Amino acid sequence: MPRYFFNVVDHGRENDEEGMELPDAATARIAGISYAGCVLHNEPDLVIDGEALRVEVVDDAGQLLSTIVTRVVDAPGAWNRQSRDGGQTHHPGP
Repeated sequence: MPRYFFNVVDHGRENDEEGMELPDAATARIAGISYAGCVLHNEPDLVIDGEALRVEVVDDAGQLLSTIVTRVVDAPGAWNRQSRDGGQTHHPGP
């Protein structure tokens, strides 16, 4: 079975040295999407302040197959508005 690697690029770069054996590139793409979700679940602050999280799915030959990109884009002025409950702004939780 081929081996695929999931490199994380946020404020720096973390290359996956171990990888994962998967049946094909389509399965690796899905695994990359799931992995990006896990990273964001554990470290949601990675995408604060306009930063992006990228997970690159790479095959065992080093060929880039897919890039999963996650970025928060806030509406203009959204964090300057006061809510109706006395000025407390609610941030959605996980």
